[in-house]
Amino acid sequence: MTFSKAGNEERVEHIEGHWFDLNGNMSRLFALLDLRTAAAFKNEQFHPLKLSDVPIHQTNFDADMGTVMFNR
Repeated sequence: MTFSKAGNEERVEHIEGHWFDLNGNMSRLFALLDLRTAAAFKNEQFHPLKLSDVPIHQTNFDADMGTVMFNR
């Protein structure tokens, strides 16, 4: 992770690094969207789930979400 801040500024203006979804919430969100899409495809009713209840498995869990960059 790298960030830069001008010497006369009080806040960080730029931050960049590799983002890892360590708790799996992004993978759960994508899995939840897949469940909803599958229900619509099958013409079945979609039953909402809490994000923490969405099942994810090692085969579809990828903690490496890539590089992110924020600028103010």
